[in-house]
Amino acid sequence: SPCGDYEATQILDTMRSGLLTLGIGSTVMQGKRVLIKPNLLKASTPEEAVVTHPEFFRAAVRLVKALGGAPIMAESPAFQPLAKVMKKAGYDRVVEDEGCEVADAQNTEVLFCDGPARFKRFEISKAFFDADVVINLPKLKTHGLTYLTGAVKNLFGLIYGLNKSQWHLRARSGMEFSSLLIDLYAALTQGVAQPKTFIHMMDAVIGMEGEGPGNAGVPKKVGALLVGQDALAVDA
Repeated sequence: SPCGDYEATQILDTMRSGLLTLGIGSTVMQGKRVLIKPNLLKASTPEEAVVTHPEFFRAAVRLVKALGGAPIMAESPAFQPLAKVMKKAGYDRVVEDEGCEVADAQNTEVLFCDGPARFKRFEISKAFFDADVVINLPKLKTHGLTYLTGAVKNLFGLIYGLNKSQWHLRARSGMEFSSLLIDLYAALTQGVAQPKTFIHMMDAVIGMEGEGPGNAGVPKKVGALLVGQDALAVDA
């Protein structure tokens, strides 16, 4: 859907419209724990287009609360403390203003999916297991290894920050790492006894092109908000 700027009310209205288009009813979050997963790659300002914009995140939190859910943010930057990244990106004010719980990134559990995939065992945020609904808030950006970082890639952030480098060593090439991301997505959607409801809402209001996904990339106005229940379809 078109979404021209980062005004929380406009974003919230667009998110609501997206849910209606998908046929997702207003009771999907009623009385549920809802995990919200933004992209907080590193300490950077919202204007640099490295992170999911804080007002985009604010709108998602308000959406969850308006639909009777209990929001909890889960994220784990690879190399920097979460508190430092949140402060630089303006998330510290949002979680305080909106009363959103923040999960302890070091509190993890094992996710195992015994399918045909190469990678079957992942240690991820415990908050995922405790949640009923997962709202994934990727940022539309280019990526040096996977070309695009979007809805599928953003879920890699459920792995504790310092452990991400171990996965990069196990899957060094772009093809291997992409396979890892697909295996993780399969595990998240199929590897739990009670499957979660996934809703992916991509921040493509301002995206990034060039040498993404970090500060070497260039912000690019796209003016869109992409909503879907299949991460692969949203990225495509």
